[in-house]
Order: sequence, then C-alpha cells, then structure tokens
Amino acid sequence: MDALHLIRAAAEFADALERDAQTASAVQFRKAEEDLRHREREIADKEVELEKFRQESERQRAELVNAARSESREVIANAQRDAATELREAEAKGARLLEQSRHQATELTNATRAEVEQTLDWARNQANAIIARAQ
Repeated sequence: MDALHLIRAAAEFADALERDAQTASAVQFRKAEEDLRHREREIADKEVELEKFRQESERQRAELVNAARSESREVIANAQRDAATELREAEAKGARLLEQSRHQATELTNATRAEVEQTLDWARNQANAIIARAQ
C-alpha cells in the first residue's frame, strides 16, 4: 500500500511538474510573442521614421536643385545681358574709330591734294620760267 501511495504521490508530483512546466512554457511563449510584437512595433516605428527622413531628404534635395537651377538661370541671364551691353559698346567704339579713320583719311587726302597742287604749281612755275628763259 505504501508503494501504491508512493506511486500515486509520484504520479501526482509528475502531473504537477508537467503542469508547472507547461505553465512556465506558456509564460515563456507569451513573453517571446510579446517581445516579438514589441520588436515589430519598434521596426515599424523606425521604418516610419526612416520614410519621413527620406521624404525630408528628397524635399531638401528638390529645393537645392530648384535653387541651383534658378541661380544658373539668373547667372546666364546676367551674362547674356552683360555680353549684349559689351557688344553694343564695342560696336559703338568700332563705329567711332571708323569715323575717326575716315576723317583722318579725308584730312590726309586733302593735305596730299594740296601738296600735289602746290608741287604742280611749283613745277608749272619752273616750267614757265624755263620756257621764258629759253625764249
């Protein structure tokens, strides 16, 4: 009988041990599931944060690109305006130089004509003097 009590007590102990093991296993499983859900929430939160960061980075990049484009358009417009101004100034200076050259050429032509006429008059006078002496 004692052996029967002992077996029964051992069986009850084994049952209690199995229940405790199952309870501990269920607690660990729930804890692991809760830990997994917590990590999944953290990952989802980090993904949301990462997406916000990516969107902000894209927005900033777009702003920088637009600013650079605007600045380059402004630089090009200024360069074209400056080039047009310098071209007009150069053309005006060229026209002034051409007019000066024409004026100087006219003066040189007139001076040369006057000198040629003077030389021609001198030569005529010399020729008349020679003819007069010869006669």
